[in-house]
Amino acid sequence: MYSIPLPHSFLPTLRKFAIFLVFSLIIIAATATITRAATTSFYVSSQRTSTGNGSLTNPWKSIGDISWTTVTTALASGEVDIYLSSRDSWPDIGTLSIGANGSASGWLKVIGNAYYCTGATGTAVWTAEPTPFSAATNTGNLATTTSTGSGWSIASGRHYIRLEGVWSKNSTWGGINLDANTNPTTNIDHIQIVGCKVTSPVNNHGIWFGYAEAGCHDILISGNYVYGTQLEAIYMGHYSYLTDTITGVIVENNVVVDCGLSGQGDIDIKPGCYGAIVRGNTHYRTSSTTTGTTCGVVVGADACQIYNNKFFAVKGDSSDWGYGIYVNAEGAALGVGKGISSCLIYNNLIYGSYRSGIKILATTSTTGADVTGVKIWNNTIWGNSEYGIVTTASSGRSVAVVELLNNIIGGNTLADLNFASGSSINTADHNLIFRASGTMITYGGSNRTWAQWQALGFDAHGVNADPKFNNTSGGDYSLAANSPAIGLGANLSTDFTTDLYSVLRPTSSSWVAGAITTPQSTVVQAPTAATVSITVF
Repeated sequence: MYSIPLPHSFLPTLRKFAIFLVFSLIIIAATATITRAATTSFYVSSQRTSTGNGSLTNPWKSIGDISWTTVTTALASGEVDIYLSSRDSWPDIGTLSIGANGSASGWLKVIGNAYYCTGATGTAVWTAEPTPFSAATNTGNLATTTSTGSGWSIASGRHYIRLEGVWSKNSTWGGINLDANTNPTTNIDHIQIVGCKVTSPVNNHGIWFGYAEAGCHDILISGNYVYGTQLEAIYMGHYSYLTDTITGVIVENNVVVDCGLSGQGDIDIKPGCYGAIVRGNTHYRTSSTTTGTTCGVVVGADACQIYNNKFFAVKGDSSDWGYGIYVNAEGAALGVGKGISSCLIYNNLIYGSYRSGIKILATTSTTGADVTGVKIWNNTIWGNSEYGIVTTASSGRSVAVVELLNNIIGGNTLADLNFASGSSINTADHNLIFRASGTMITYGGSNRTWAQWQALGFDAHGVNADPKFNNTSGGDYSLAANSPAIGLGANLSTDFTTDLYSVLRPTSSSWVAGAITTPQSTVVQAPTAATVSITVF
């Protein structure tokens, strides 16, 4: 390689250019720092004897004292954080409405689990909250509110708002509502409900977006605890709105306990919520609660993903409900169907349901309102009071499961698989389906033994054997070292790579069947309904 020497006369010019470049970069960096959006913080503490101006040292006394005009002005410059004292309780002021809009460059955040205030008069003192609220354990501190109205409310036309760490306790009309007063609700987007708690609303729902229609999208419901609702715990989408425009809905890591006391207490994903993700949730009934009905999750929308959830002891009645996962093409449930062309169900643990583990239904006469493209991978479905998986198709409709792979299904009172007339399976393999006696599988209008099932071309690599769980009476559905489910599964790493507890699955060609790859000692497992204990509010 040849090098070209620079003439000595060029070196001063090169030095000047280098100095110019360094200073230019410094100026650019400084300008970027100067123009970066600012964050303005305001504070609210109910223990104050009189209201202030929302500053750190002189906070507003009540949520009703917040100057939304001041907040809106601050939002023009960037993010606004409104901190509610995490150890305060606010007296009833009716519906608690958020009265300003954030933007993509400046979110509006109302936060009730970060700091707590001391000092009723004089200069307020704020301390970082050492024990913020955890939905998984139902412990920690957060701001508490009661309301004779609709709890917290985010109205139509609101954007870029995060509500975090508030406890809506015993409110009259639901806990946290995305506009319960406008039907239809339009143009609510980029909303986050995170780390909140809703307990025992007198009427209606926990977290509700039940009138959502056009212009509503990007909704995150994450890490909340919902207890003792009369109707659905988490409700996304208007039941009669069938258009695929409510996108970006994520319902994750929530704990739902004893909901649906006078109706249906589900995580409910209505038909307009195209591509919704339901993951990491725990939903159950305790043995002391017998009224009302529920499912783990009800999905009526297309292209949804349901994974890493624990659903157990959900309650139904003789007419319906009581399923861990219920996928249906009923649409508006008024005789007008909504087809589902894709649904992914994987890494779920479903046990002890009043009825079946998974139900898939298409029964309306609406042309095209079929359920197709369903993939069911690596679930553990055990000990449910009816079927493991059941399908229902009528009125000319059909249900098609394209892949049934790597599941553990057994211990159910009735057949472990019940695919009714009008239902089909494309591929079924690497499953452990266990039944010592009685009807194991109903398919194509006939009961099937394991040998007859395999003769149909299904589960050539599957087994009919005891999975050898470690301790089902204690809610432990991990596998003993000699379980036949270990190494039984096909490698699906092109679709997902972890188990129920986000533990990486083996990189070998053979996976563990079922939802759990790790021993019980390494994870926190869901309890049984009999062993669960909660605080009643």
